[in-house]
Amino acid sequence: MKNQKSQNFNLSEDEFISLVEDLCEGDERLFKEIFLAHFESCMQYLMRKCNISHDKAYDVSMDTLLLFRAKCIQGKIKYGNLRFLFTQMAYQRFLKTKNSFEPMSKDEEVDDHSIFMIADEERRILDKAWLELGSNCQELLTKVYYEKELLSNLASELNKSAAALRKQKQRCIEQLRLLFKKQAYEIR
Repeated sequence: MKNQKSQNFNLSEDEFISLVEDLCEGDERLFKEIFLAHFESCMQYLMRKCNISHDKAYDVSMDTLLLFRAKCIQGKIKYGNLRFLFTQMAYQRFLKTKNSFEPMSKDEEVDDHSIFMIADEERRILDKAWLELGSNCQELLTKVYYEKELLSNLASELNKSAAALRKQKQRCIEQLRLLFKKQAYEIR
């Protein structure tokens, strides 16, 4: 029984069900229980497994906490090894957003006081890189990321397989990343 509680944020099944019911009515105590019982160990797991910074692990874990909350309210989370489920959700979340969570090299680290200037500078660099990107890639990335079109729908419109289009999307992202690095290097 104790082992089962430890796998479930130190909650019994009845306690978990009660907290989820309370969550549906606006009581956020479940957040506190998860945060106290598991948030830090989830972050440590992500930092170790994915080689990411504390801040990035915090962001992924916090996003997962919000997703976990939504799934609890929707009734999609059932009692039983919740710690593992939460950690796996965080890891999957990291993998889906991996490109935006790459660890910084020592050369890329910045001081806190310059972070706002860098955001504007990065935006200008991205705009220049985007202009150098081919029109096919611009169109594909715009449809996927801004217009939120599904790759499967785009693939059938373009008479391509979903796998081929997914590979094309990855090549476009990689090309944009290389152009971004090239622009950043030219500015320095």
